[in-house]
Amino acid sequence: MSRIAERDLGFDALRGVAILCVVAIHSLGYMGNVQRNGSDTASFWIMIFFRQILNFAVPVFLFVSGYFCPRKEGGGLQFIKKQVPRVLVPYLVWSLILLIVFPLIKSEHISWFRIPYDLLTGGASGPYYFVLLIVQMYFLTPFFLRLMRFGKRGGALVLAINLFALGCFYLFRFIFDISIPFKLYALPAYSWLGFYYFGLYVGQNGNMGKRLAAGLTRWSGLASLYLLLSCMEASAIIHSSGNISYATSAVKFSSFAFSVTVIAMFFGVKLKVKSYPRILLLIGDYSFGIYLIHMIVLTQIGKPLGRMELFLRLPVLPSMVVAVITVLVCICIVHGARKVLGKKISVGIFGL
Repeated sequence: MSRIAERDLGFDALRGVAILCVVAIHSLGYMGNVQRNGSDTASFWIMIFFRQILNFAVPVFLFVSGYFCPRKEGGGLQFIKKQVPRVLVPYLVWSLILLIVFPLIKSEHISWFRIPYDLLTGGASGPYYFVLLIVQMYFLTPFFLRLMRFGKRGGALVLAINLFALGCFYLFRFIFDISIPFKLYALPAYSWLGFYYFGLYVGQNGNMGKRLAAGLTRWSGLASLYLLLSCMEASAIIHSSGNISYATSAVKFSSFAFSVTVIAMFFGVKLKVKSYPRILLLIGDYSFGIYLIHMIVLTQIGKPLGRMELFLRLPVLPSMVVAVITVLVCICIVHGARKVLGKKISVGIFGL
């Protein structure tokens, strides 16, 4: 979700689509609330299957972050010095606002001893784990750049680590019946290494993007197949264990395969599309700011609407409407912040 000096409008559009999916995921979870809809209802399964379509969002952001890494090994440390503060400072500012300022305004109890833990785990807001995840990837970048000297063997090692982690999740959940906390399967880098490295590899090898673009038809077919498998896997998980959280998670073999094919499709689409909607490019440009504040906006919009019978009977469509409204409000806030505070303060301090 980082801002890139030399902008590629295709990637801005991709970021725009991805952040829309992120907001849609959280709108669906907040407004649709799959937990309150029995598994024997059609609305429940519509939400479960629709969620599988949105699961490529986090992998896409990881891929894009890796794609725009420095082209030389020596640039890795400079990259860390530049990028880590750009995401970590706004993360800390908004986390402290959510953990301290808002509770003080509402006269709510503040657990001062828990604040350090929440800052280290993204506990201020559910989506904030991603900042800590991407910071881990930034610190691993110099190692990845060295690893790339070994060609396919380096990529195979990263892939093996990632798949081993996924395999362990399946083993603990379904063989040993051990529940894995979100902070152990989504926050650590080992769960997502492949996507960041994939972006790094494609970004370092210009011909790779062209090769991916040439297989658009093939990737489209595979994406459809893996999406179907993802829906089937989610259904199997729910029927076997009732674990809705894992069934809707992007940290599954089928969801990973689907995300890879969506990323590969992007390069083919980018060659064919000559122009993009300006609103989509704006959303992509503002994506980090939208990410930081969208849950604050979403909960305020969702509170009065969530009690409506419509959200119980047909949760997906209304939830998507709320997601669109949330994004539009966030755009206004980001744009207003840049006008009032100036871009340097707005982006550097608040990430807007």
